Amino acid sequence: MIAELKRRVKSAAFPLYLEYIAHYGVRIEEIKELVIEYKPTRTFQLSYPLCPPYTVEETESQTYILITTKQIEVNTGSELWRIKLYCIRYYTWLRNILYYTYRNMIVGRFGLFVLLRCNDFYPDYIINSTTGEVGRDPYSKQTPIAASIR
Repeated sequence: MIAELKRRVKSAAFPLYLEYIAHYGVRIEEIKELVIEYKPTRTFQLSYPLCPPYTVEETESQTYILITTKQIEVNTGSELWRIKLYCIRYYTWLRNILYYTYRNMIVGRFGLFVLLRCNDFYPDYIINSTTGEVGRDPYSKQTPIAASIR
């Protein structure tokens, strides 16, 4: 009885096994093609501030924007992307440190302009998005020490 059952199972499963073996190579090749074609990539975006004078760009919706930062993208699909990312990251960090140090030293709260000027000044810029005119930001008013003493 058990021998008869084994023979029936083998006779029923053998054609399925042959079909599986026949299509196994084709399926493996399809899977390999999918894996080779799909390379997951990531893009790292780094930015650093620009010094004045800033550029003005017109958008698709007929409004204007003031470009005060620059974006750098590093794609992981390229060769040696990690080394490139580290180099650009250190470059942007150094540039950010130098920019903010310079800015605070000149027009910061305790900068040279505050110590040496006699009139109020506005270090930041804004843009009128409809006309594209660039002007001083009234909310960035700095009052020098000499002006506050008078």
